[in-house]
Amino acid sequence: MNRSAIRNVIDEEGNCPKSHIYMFYASTDEYRDVMRLFLEQFQGAKVERWFPRSQMHSIQPKSKPEKKVDTIVAYILTALVQNAEVLLTDVIEGVGMPKATISRLMALDIFKEALLQENLYQRKVNKKSIVFYRT
Repeated sequence: MNRSAIRNVIDEEGNCPKSHIYMFYASTDEYRDVMRLFLEQFQGAKVERWFPRSQMHSIQPKSKPEKKVDTIVAYILTALVQNAEVLLTDVIEGVGMPKATISRLMALDIFKEALLQENLYQRKVNKKSIVFYRT
């Protein structure tokens, strides 16, 4: 990690300048725990899939909906570090996307698969609100 940027405090609240951190990790529970700890320590961090340039010729770039799904799932994972459940309304506010956009994304298979990959589930409460949670 870019220790010089992370350790360089830029204001009285202890914030550091924006940094880009590239990590390789497998899709296993052990590495998911590492990512959860990382997101807990670096509040507001944005997680995106990244592939080294040497592999980019064989991998299709993510579509715009896939990138948005990644942003939503990363927000949910970050919020679940401190809460047992996360309300959809909090996700909408937290990621700054319109409710209609998130509703369309939630209907896509890529959204459902992304939730399952992270052991995330959704359910309705009070016949109206939707919450995300882990088992």
